[in-house]
Amino acid sequence: MNIDSNRMSLLEPQNDGKLAIKSTLFSGTDFRFKFTLGDGYWNSELNADSELITRQLIVPDHDITLEFDITAWHAPIFEPITFKTFIHPDIGYPGERYIQFKKDHWTEPIPLWPLGNGNYLYILYSPFEITTPISYRICLTKSCNPQNGGTFISSEAQVEPADQPITLTINHDQWSSSNPQNSSDNINEAVFPYKSNDFHTSIELSPEMNPKWFSRLPSVLREIKNIDPEVVLISPSWVQNKFDGLLEPEIGFTPFSSDLLNLISEAHSNDLEIGLFPQIDPLPVSENAFHWDEQNASWQEAGSNLTDNSF
Repeated sequence: MNIDSNRMSLLEPQNDGKLAIKSTLFSGTDFRFKFTLGDGYWNSELNADSELITRQLIVPDHDITLEFDITAWHAPIFEPITFKTFIHPDIGYPGERYIQFKKDHWTEPIPLWPLGNGNYLYILYSPFEITTPISYRICLTKSCNPQNGGTFISSEAQVEPADQPITLTINHDQWSSSNPQNSSDNINEAVFPYKSNDFHTSIELSPEMNPKWFSRLPSVLREIKNIDPEVVLISPSWVQNKFDGLLEPEIGFTPFSSDLLNLISEAHSNDLEIGLFPQIDPLPVSENAFHWDEQNASWQEAGSNLTDNSF
């Protein structure tokens, strides 16, 4: 549910009516993928038993072509829910409009399908659970959070899946927009003193790099630029595998190298200087204290054998 749909690879229509995409991957990769009209949860492909499908491929050492047929988008017992809405082009900022769903909590916003002239559509096929209403709301920006300043959000409503198709026309009598100066109780405005020639400002980003954040980095970096720091520190973190003690990236926490390079490039385009401060995130001591101490000693010994020119 935390996948940012804007970062997904888009299938392109072909002349024969099929959809296709080309990917370059390392041989031997255990590649997992799925097809969706939404994200990894909403509107994803289902099998004959109405279960979500995740496909798998061990990438060979030569080019291959794979062909798939979509089994189903929705379970036989439930029919789709169609959302229709009109959003005046002059409201909010230009760009994509979004719909957001909630089961236990609000999931990542999904782009509405534009029909032109301010009309938008989205058809929800799955997954549905009987007796479980689905909450939804319309958002004018990707953040889709009432605690973020300048975000226009419609009022929350609910719909319950049924065995007959449902069409909802969403009317917006009023948009809620929070005050940017009071965006969150968890964020305190920092007071920056007068900068003398001896005063330097550094901004360190959180070591956690959730994939859904990357689509918002351009606006974040512009805000950081307004503070005028001398350097922005990035602290990508790897974790220790609790079974063998080796270091490895953690999906959803450790940024991909491509994401890291894009972040650095975006920062440079905003005339920001970048510093890298890689981190190791060890296991809690109670889980594997002996193994961690053993590995830590070996890393220290290996580090002592390296010269400064090795870094």
